[in-house]
Amino acid sequence: MGNLSLINLNNRSFGTVVNNDRNKNGRKETREQEIHEASDCIIENSFKNRAKIATDRFVNAFTIYPAKGLKGDKNSNFYEFLAMGTVPYILGSAALMAIAPIAKFYDKHGKKQASKYCNAFALGVLAYGVLKNVSKDFIKKPVKWVTGIDLDLPYKKIVRDLPSTSDGKVNANIEYHKVFESVDFTRTDLLYDYDKYGKKRGSYYDYIARKNGLGTNLNASDQKVKPFIHKVAVKERICETWSSYAWAILGVGLCMQKSTKEFFGLAPTSSGVQKFKPRNLWDKTKKLGKTMLESIKEMHSKKAGKALIYTAIASTILGNIITLTNNKPKKVKDEIKLNNKDSVVC
Repeated sequence: MGNLSLINLNNRSFGTVVNNDRNKNGRKETREQEIHEASDCIIENSFKNRAKIATDRFVNAFTIYPAKGLKGDKNSNFYEFLAMGTVPYILGSAALMAIAPIAKFYDKHGKKQASKYCNAFALGVLAYGVLKNVSKDFIKKPVKWVTGIDLDLPYKKIVRDLPSTSDGKVNANIEYHKVFESVDFTRTDLLYDYDKYGKKRGSYYDYIARKNGLGTNLNASDQKVKPFIHKVAVKERICETWSSYAWAILGVGLCMQKSTKEFFGLAPTSSGVQKFKPRNLWDKTKKLGKTMLESIKEMHSKKAGKALIYTAIASTILGNIITLTNNKPKKVKDEIKLNNKDSVVC
């Protein structure tokens, strides 16, 4: 039996035998070599994969990444830093939502005020986070349907750590990114071998070109498609940002309406705040749509409420119009005039 070495993939160690080779293209390859030669690849944007990615980032943000940072690990990177941004966001939201449950420890005046508002504030925090993320699809989905560009398309990145030991340990971690995560450094190289739309190299670019009227049977479809994707991605990112905040604020406003408070048992009564009973959740769920309509009517009866509602709707409509129009590259003139006398035919 050969020497035992450890291969660390995505922060999990696996014991393997170096001499346990496998054949690949007529040559032997160790498991260690396989890990080191692994390359970045696109993964399908399915619910299962999205759940896996979210769980991976969430768990690591609370466990592995902080531990590496506190130890001063030289392999801590910016991806891990950004992932840990969810920690203060979740803890802060939980703290705000906990104001109401601990109201019984307040003085008489504080308890009365908490009964009026704090439960609704807790629901508002939840609505803010949900609508802020869900509303992004109000623009992303139409972009995907019309242009074929999935701006949430994920890919798996293999990150090899700097060597830290001499005991044969190999560190190869996995990070999950999006192909269009950066509009300036889009991973367009991965799209050449993305074979969802055909086995031919570059079939993705051929598909986008056909779908958007950029041409068919092009010799270099990527040259036309890349500027098109860049333009769409830049505009979508801007529109998505301000639209998501408009919807998030609207969600908070809906939670402050009397109908919503009564639905969730948060409206104050003569005996205090109604207690929310989980066993009645199904009955309440069936009435959710009606409750939302009533809350919207309440908001619409006020000038500020009307402004919030129409701003959110307008941000989505305008965002889609801006993102989906005027994206085709301008046609280059066949003739370029020089000094108003001579011309060169391209």
